[in-house]
Amino acid sequence: MTGRSMTSATNKLLPLKDLGNQPKGPYTLASAVLVDAGPEEAGVGCLTIENGRIIARSKVPDPRYPTYDCSDFIICPGLVNAHTHCAMGFFRGLGHGKTDMIENFLFPAEKALTPELLEDLSLSYIAAGIRAGVTMFSDHYYFVEGVGRAIEKLGARGIIGETVADLGGAFPGAESTKRMHTMLERWKFSDRIAPSVAPHAADTVSKKLLTELGAFAANNKMHLHMHLAQTTGELQRVQKREHISPVRYAANCGALSERTLAVHLIACDDDDIKILKDHNVTAGICPVSEIVYERLPAVDRLFRAGITTALGTDCAASNDTSDILAEMRIFSLLMRDRGVSLEDYSFKDTLAAGTVNGANLFGKSHVTGLLKTGSAADLVLVNLAVDILPASNPLANLLYSANAGHVDHVLVEGRFILRDRKLTMAGESDVKLSYVKAVETIKKRLQKA
Repeated sequence: MTGRSMTSATNKLLPLKDLGNQPKGPYTLASAVLVDAGPEEAGVGCLTIENGRIIARSKVPDPRYPTYDCSDFIICPGLVNAHTHCAMGFFRGLGHGKTDMIENFLFPAEKALTPELLEDLSLSYIAAGIRAGVTMFSDHYYFVEGVGRAIEKLGARGIIGETVADLGGAFPGAESTKRMHTMLERWKFSDRIAPSVAPHAADTVSKKLLTELGAFAANNKMHLHMHLAQTTGELQRVQKREHISPVRYAANCGALSERTLAVHLIACDDDDIKILKDHNVTAGICPVSEIVYERLPAVDRLFRAGITTALGTDCAASNDTSDILAEMRIFSLLMRDRGVSLEDYSFKDTLAAGTVNGANLFGKSHVTGLLKTGSAADLVLVNLAVDILPASNPLANLLYSANAGHVDHVLVEGRFILRDRKLTMAGESDVKLSYVKAVETIKKRLQKA
């Protein structure tokens, strides 16, 4: 299969370059190899798009609409980065070889952050993610409104949660809770950005506060996004303070539910995994970051317990890229290494972890994550270059042959946010200049500290 096997006598295939950057449609992307985690088999087909949504998925194009030739592409849904800290680009390359990185390296440096820096600091990681096919970022950080503005500026989707902690972190105390409520009260983002409740971790959030946050998330039907059992140090601190594991502690505080994303889960035993399953929690796994920080969690035991996985990249301190394509490939290989067979955990399962699983968790599966009628046209066009062909197994080609360098175009709601590998919603040079200036500012602050 090369993507060239379909032609139409009734439709003239127009070159993709003739399609405008923000088309309303209806128009059809034809002759592409369509790949998603849904029930349909990967294969050559068409997507018809109008007003930012997929109005039809078909084998042949509808003769009523302008039809654009995508025979040189695999098209997959926009990727979802389920856990990240976009503004931490200024840590890129600095986290390797650090011991107790979070407490001894990240928290002290983050004290130099101020709200006006967050938008510009976030631009690098978001741009890198878009270039790797990410259309939705779930961010957990301080002064996170700035991250939301950066996501909107570059045309992507976002779920943003203000980091809340009262026992530790860069900004512990009541102010973090106040910032969360202030952000929600003055919410001024488009419908491409949604809020989350974001307690930092079991060791940095008291029982009283975590119970309040769990109840707030439940009462407002918001998803709760927290680090949990993310290091051996967290496990030891919680056991010393509460005499139970971080997972049991979160459950006792009412923080675990089907809307919870529990990130990392490095320090979990079988009893913890059962608690996670009983509460229908989604595991947020960031393979590269976890290996750099400490070790990979027991992904095989999480899978065999029936716990859903959504993939993230974490931050530039522990993962210098924002590439979910790479995380999917690594995660698939790690599952094989842990003895999980391809028959049990397929290529589609891996693609789901990087697309629809995150969208489901955040209540966005009706919007993005699948190539189906009614979904938003959040699309990644992966070049069927010679090093990918023959595309005889498109899912394997996407996960094992393709990389971020093959992502030519990215669309959100049917409009290009990346075209010919260039950002369309903001000037490349302006983005770089703004980011570099913000990095220089925080570096000067750290030198004076």
